Amino acid sequence: MVEGEPPYLNQNPLKALYLIATTGTPKINNAESLSAIFKDYLAKCLEVDVEKRPDAAQLLQVNFIFLANYCSGD
Repeated sequence: MVEGEPPYLNQNPLKALYLIATTGTPKINNAESLSAIFKDYLAKCLEVDVEKRPDAAQLLQVNFIFLANYCSGD
């Protein structure tokens, strides 16, 4: 979604899941233009291994979310 559309948009949804599971997280074009804190957040969100991927409560504690809330005044 960073690039405006989900990965494998033109594939059947089951095939897209298969491709992600077998080839790993798709590469982001121009990733060098993203901040380190955002890339860290994406890496956590896009972790393919369910055992390693943080749950929603853990993701809310990530610095990227903290900074987004701080910058928005919440």
